Amino acid sequence: MLSLFLKGKHAIRFPYLYATCVVKKLSPQYYIVIYDGKTVKTYDYRLLSDRSVKPIREFKLKLAMPTLFPSYDCKAIFGLTKNFDVIKINPLTGETLLQIKDLRRTFSDHDLILENIEDFRTLTSSLSGLCIAIASWHGVLVHTKEETHVIRGIEYKKKYVTERYVATEFDQWGDDRIITKREEHFYFENAHIDYAVISPNGKYIALTESSLFERCYAAIYALDTQKYIILRDNPYEEPIYEYAAWSSDSDVICFLYRDKAFNFGVELFRVMRKWSKRVPMEFPAICTASPLKKMFAFYVADGNILLLDYSRKDLSTKKIARIEEEPKSLKWSPCGKYLMAVNQKKKVFIINIENMSVTKLKGRFATWFAE
Repeated sequence: MLSLFLKGKHAIRFPYLYATCVVKKLSPQYYIVIYDGKTVKTYDYRLLSDRSVKPIREFKLKLAMPTLFPSYDCKAIFGLTKNFDVIKINPLTGETLLQIKDLRRTFSDHDLILENIEDFRTLTSSLSGLCIAIASWHGVLVHTKEETHVIRGIEYKKKYVTERYVATEFDQWGDDRIITKREEHFYFENAHIDYAVISPNGKYIALTESSLFERCYAAIYALDTQKYIILRDNPYEEPIYEYAAWSSDSDVICFLYRDKAFNFGVELFRVMRKWSKRVPMEFPAICTASPLKKMFAFYVADGNILLLDYSRKDLSTKKIARIEEEPKSLKWSPCGKYLMAVNQKKKVFIINIENMSVTKLKGRFATWFAE
């Protein structure tokens, strides 16, 4: 705020010279970024009301998969090139900045496996993209400007049994009988990483892990202590945790699960408290968290968009829209007013949460970008 004050006799003589100039703080500008696998097109917010507007930026980009990986606040966007380089993308200039060179070699240097695109699980980053976590089935590589370290799957004990020869006995007719003794042996393995997502504050990583036909985990890894907090250790993979999303304050984590009878639901945990709640769902879904409210949104396989207000004691989902086909991605806008859903048929839907209107666009992947 800039003010001009005249005091004493000057104020009496020239009262009209008292003036105040207020500089209004502008809210962050956000953009809509659409990628079709070959070209990135960046639009301003006018696209929500006028689909005929032209992109403010358009440029070619070749990635290993038609997917962009935004940070939680959408202030950073990453991609994985065909050379397995992790790049940071500026959708307003078209510039790319190398973040990690050759993931395959980097994983190998840290004794992890990422040989091809099938080994890759996801790339996730904290606020402003300051901390990046790349997950393969074999482990998670966490990268900042200062250091790189590794998260391996949860270690669990496995047992196997052998028969040890003891002696040979002969009966009265000369027939022999071999006597053995059963011996138990144990060794340790690491569970496979199924999904990983870093918290907005960059302090934790939520993971879903499994060991085939044995058990399934929902867990949090604390980066400062480099230790696991195991939230669920389910024998016989019942239920199976498949996806996770953080709240904006990094306090609540939402895990999506299913059991062998194909019952679906979400389970909410508070990071440092013994608190958890389940909410059943009819179909599998993907999830995103509001940047402003205590709320999660779900894009369900039947095409419904649901909201869950976890500040309420009575946890239940509310349907706000129905769109086409199975989900591919879902992202809440930085301003908190819109949801961006992309389906498997290369269609983008932007839902206005306030008036429930839906804008329909084309694109294999879409995200928000905030300056």
